[in-house]
Amino acid sequence: MSLVGLGWHARCVSVWSWFGDHGIEVLAFGAAAVAVGYSRRATRIAHESADYTRRATEVTERAEQRAIADAARTAVRWELEPNPTYVAETHGLKLTNVGTHTAHDFHVDLPPNAQTVGTHPVGVAMQPGLPLTLEVALFGARDPHVTLRWRAAPDGEVQLRTYPFPM
Repeated sequence: MSLVGLGWHARCVSVWSWFGDHGIEVLAFGAAAVAVGYSRRATRIAHESADYTRRATEVTERAEQRAIADAARTAVRWELEPNPTYVAETHGLKLTNVGTHTAHDFHVDLPPNAQTVGTHPVGVAMQPGLPLTLEVALFGARDPHVTLRWRAAPDGEVQLRTYPFPM
């Protein structure tokens, strides 16, 4: 039967009858298309969330590593100051551990040909805040410097810092 000669009402009835026969398939197809769209969106959001979580974790880990490195760097810190002396041809040196932890197995390495006047502690533990004063005869050393060696823990790695000799 042709719909050309029929009126508007007949055409609508025909479309509705087709929809009645095939409506479930059309609705199922539409619902499937919507579901695919939502699942793609959900997948994209899940990937973005995973990427964000990975980046946030990396940032947190880097911050923790920086905090550990900063703590290790500030655990033992040194302040070197000139110290007045009363012996001619000598220079006073005041060393202070201004960090928060004890420096174990502490050594002071002086320039070649330099000598200390009095005792020179070797392998001692330098508590935070306690100064060590030395009188050093430099005997014409060029570019005098002092190297400090210590361990942050009794069995830790040897750490070195070299400073210009304060005069």
